[in-house]
Amino acid sequence: NPLEEVFAGARSGEETHARRPLTPEESVRLLATTRQSTSLFRGLCGTDRHAMYSVALSTGFRVGELASLTAGSFRLDAEVPHVVLHPDIDKAGRAVEQPIPPSLVALLRTHLEDRPTSDPLWPGKWPDDAAWMLRSDLRDAGIPYTVEDAGVTRYADFHSLRHSYIASLDRAGLTLKTAMRLARHSTPVLTAKVYGRASLRELGDAVSTLG
Repeated sequence: NPLEEVFAGARSGEETHARRPLTPEESVRLLATTRQSTSLFRGLCGTDRHAMYSVALSTGFRVGELASLTAGSFRLDAEVPHVVLHPDIDKAGRAVEQPIPPSLVALLRTHLEDRPTSDPLWPGKWPDDAAWMLRSDLRDAGIPYTVEDAGVTRYADFHSLRHSYIASLDRAGLTLKTAMRLARHSTPVLTAKVYGRASLRELGDAVSTLG
């Protein structure tokens, strides 16, 4: 349906496109399926998209931020491995040093091998169609694009990978203040929209433990 993603204007304070974070199981399935994919999207092969989604899920980076990354953006051998964003790229105009987990460091050591340090890791016009790229890979992985949660339709568009990152910080037991800094939000209100927001199923699982 070509009008499926067209939304009417929202009233002040109303969320027009309710997103959902992927569950940990869905994230694992998406990455495994994409890594094995033989399809191309705007010139990006399965292993390229797998690395991109891995970075997105491990940093919370937005589409434009991911598109700016080069092999030289990563400091894998630093005392605290991290990825650097130029102030011109960060939404708030700040220089960013975003820490990355050991699992991503191991993946990138292989993926970045012999790549020019100044060339974009994911070149081309894919940012114009990032939502469709992810939607295609979600379909191949058998992951629903939309789910109903307490009467609200929630979407797994590309920005949902950022939501997934923030939700993973919650599951790891990080404080809201720490999560706000890692999400690079200017206020904890923005972080709290995702942080600690349990789905109806998660709430049901919690209640079931009460006996």
